[in-house]
Amino acid sequence: MAYHLIFSALHGKVTEGATTKNIKVETGMNANFKTLTLQLPSPVKISSAKQTTISLQADVAKLIDGVDLITTPIIGAAQAEAMQAVASNYETRAFTLKSGK
Repeated sequence: MAYHLIFSALHGKVTEGATTKNIKVETGMNANFKTLTLQLPSPVKISSAKQTTISLQADVAKLIDGVDLITTPIIGAAQAEAMQAVASNYETRAFTLKSGK
């Protein structure tokens, strides 16, 4: 099963000690286009006769791994290195298959 990630956004707050910052983490641009492939435990048949559900779980800690959101709370095109790190985490670490039936 493959998903194509073109654009992503994560907004919220991060706190470290007494410091709290609003965060805005976004990925985009052609260089950060990613295809995520996850193995299903068994084949899933897609049919109009039956509802099919595939549930993914996203781990935000893995998504932002390697990025210091206190020093770089805004990530976008102007922060290309941090944006590439987040896009790479999307592709390789952040998602797991929760269920598929």
